[in-house]
Amino acid sequence: MQSSSTYSRRDFLKNSALIGGGLFLGFDLMGSGKFNAAVANPALEGAFDFNAYLSINSDGTATIFSPNPEVGQGIKTSFPMTVAEELDFDWAKVKVVQAPLDTVKFERQVAGGSQSTPHSWKRLRQAGATARRMLMEAAAKRWNVDVNTLTTDKGVVKHSNGKQATYGELAAEAAKLTPPTDVPLKDRKDFKIIGT
Repeated sequence: MQSSSTYSRRDFLKNSALIGGGLFLGFDLMGSGKFNAAVANPALEGAFDFNAYLSINSDGTATIFSPNPEVGQGIKTSFPMTVAEELDFDWAKVKVVQAPLDTVKFERQVAGGSQSTPHSWKRLRQAGATARRMLMEAAAKRWNVDVNTLTTDKGVVKHSNGKQATYGELAAEAAKLTPPTDVPLKDRKDFKIIGT
C-alpha cells in the first residue's frame, strides 16, 4: 500500500474505479468560472484537472472531497447539507474527506473569515444537482421512460408506475453518462434541509 505522500490522483481514480463502482464527479471547487463535471467515470482520468469531487457510492452513501480544513466553523456539516439539498439525499450519509495540504493545487486552503461555505456554496449545489440529474437519466434509460416523469426523494429515483431505484443501485449506470451542463438549482422555497 502506498503512503499518502505518494498516493497520486491517478492512483486514487484507478482504485475508485475498481472499488466503488459508483458515480464520480470531479470539479473545480476553487475556480471562479463555470462548474465543470468532467469526470463522471474514473476511467476518464486526465479529462479534467479537478480539486474536488462528489461520489455516489454503490452502498448508498456519498462522499465529497474538501480542500478546506474543519476547525470548528462547521464545514463538515454545511458541505454535506449543501450537496444533499440539491441531490435530494440524506445529508447524514454524506462523508467529507479532507484534502492534504497543497496550497498550489487548492489555492485557498485556509480557515478564516468564515468564507469556506459561501465560497463553495454554488459549486457544491451544482455538483449535487448534476449528480441527481445523471441518476435520473440512468433510471430513465433503464426503465425506458422520459426523465421528466421521474422524481427523487431521499436517495431514491421514482416513477409514477411504481418503479423505483436507490442512488446506489443507479450509480454505476449514471457513471457511463456524459455530465449535463447548466442543471437548474432548486428554488430556496423548496429547500428541505438547509434552513429547516
